[in-house]
Amino acid sequence: MKKRELTVGIEHGEIVIRIGIGVVKMATEMAPHMEKLKVTDPKEWARSVVATLDYESDNGSTMVTRMLDEAYFTAMDWGEEGIKIVEDEDDEDSEGQQMIDREIAGY
Repeated sequence: MKKRELTVGIEHGEIVIRIGIGVVKMATEMAPHMEKLKVTDPKEWARSVVATLDYESDNGSTMVTRMLDEAYFTAMDWGEEGIKIVEDEDDEDSEGQQMIDREIAGY
């Protein structure tokens, strides 16, 4: 079984996270407190992990949306570029809005 790495990148205007099924199997079996577990069907286990990641809580959030929220706040705390605090509605970034409009239009 090929063990594709975990990769995170930007492709064609989208954030893409890829994790090979072999890596999911290996990471599961090596996770703390799971040493005695053996993944017997990696594809089925991967489907279960994906369903868990995509499960919506009562407030509509998923593990993935909570992970992204944490990433947004961490990047901001680290002083990363590409974001600013808007003090009032008149100070909105029109360039950013134009980018969103182009994304919606499919450019």
